[in-house]
Amino acid sequence: MTRTERYAKTYRQAYDGPAWHGPALKQILEGITAAMAAKHPPGGGHSIWEIVSHIRAWDVIIRRRLAGEVIIEVDDEVDWPPVRDTSEAAWSAMQDALFRGANELADAIAAVPETRLTEKMPQRQHSRLTEILGGIQHTVYHSGQVAVLKRIVA
Repeated sequence: MTRTERYAKTYRQAYDGPAWHGPALKQILEGITAAMAAKHPPGGGHSIWEIVSHIRAWDVIIRRRLAGEVIIEVDDEVDWPPVRDTSEAAWSAMQDALFRGANELADAIAAVPETRLTEKMPQRQHSRLTEILGGIQHTVYHSGQVAVLKRIVA
């Protein structure tokens, strides 16, 4: 198994498990209804739905960057997409898009030649490896937030 295949596997484990850090995102999202996902915590902060949309947005951005697209500035509406439809169908579609996008990113990670891992990303100050590892860390970080919010909004 190549290094990039191992990183892709680690990325998939953050979503699907088994994950060393605890429940994978798919496990955390089990049982969360659209109403729960749309609810904001007391005192303010992002909803589960907003966080899931944010994770999805960055999976897309990272995949596009790994494909060579130069993305420097990320608009607020891209970074934290607004939730306009809070129906069960929309929540189901968001989760489908999240997991489909995660698989697409994992495939893109596996396709990066190992010899290019230490090369800088186009017009960025960090390497492809940093981009990949940052994406994994981003998903795990926000998964923890979702786990805590799930207990609050239940």
